[in-house]
Amino acid sequence: MTWHPSQGTPYYNGVKQPDWRALPRPQCWKFSDPFDHVRHNAWLKMKSQADFRKEPWELSVEDFFKLWPTQEIWGQRGRASHNLCASRIDDEKPWSAENVELVTRKISCARRNRNRT
Repeated sequence: MTWHPSQGTPYYNGVKQPDWRALPRPQCWKFSDPFDHVRHNAWLKMKSQADFRKEPWELSVEDFFKLWPTQEIWGQRGRASHNLCASRIDDEKPWSAENVELVTRKISCARRNRNRT
């Protein structure tokens, strides 16, 4: 079968071949352990969100890993009110190991609403 880039994604024996960029490349990861890789990506997203909201950030990736030490605790993250999330104890202080704790999203939202008034 002949293929030209103008034809789009190539097919082989009638099966669409994946784009090489869509495949995971663990050799390029900062952390070789898949669990650490996922936590590192979450730390990067959390740091980016704090930067976007102009919140001071002093939480290192090592401190973040200590906050979420096991896959069991990590698996309790989510969007439901009973799921865990990282929350600052004092919103006036930066995101740091001393000022962050794991709480349910319900508690985190209640704190945020209380601090807005």
